Amino acid sequence: MKLQKGKFSKFGVTFHPEGGNKVDWENLTKEEITKKLEELNFVKPLELAKILLETQIFKESKKNKQTGEVNRYYSEASDFGGQLELGGRNNVPHYQIWIELTSKNTATKILKYYSYLLYGKEYHIDDTEDES
Repeated sequence: MKLQKGKFSKFGVTFHPEGGNKVDWENLTKEEITKKLEELNFVKPLELAKILLETQIFKESKKNKQTGEVNRYYSEASDFGGQLELGGRNNVPHYQIWIELTSKNTATKILKYYSYLLYGKEYHIDDTEDES
């Protein structure tokens, strides 16, 4: 995926279950898909909504000249939406979401932030290659 350069306040993001690329999703029933997502510890819809609501991506810190106190500022979610869906070609379950933030950020920063929250680690994001 080629990431757009620059800063934006609106993003579309897709989240897949970690380890889901090793599952034959096409041959599972909806009940089996639900069970497999639980086995893979894939985030549940209400948990994802909470993560999106509580978004706080560090923006900057400024020192108050009078008091010397350092204030930290964050970009927060001002709106979001999305759904859990099954892929059309291979039935792979994933979240397709959009989020609007209170200030502009880079796509790489957003993806790293949510990768850490959803998967507990920061994934390498290649913003130089285009897979198309």
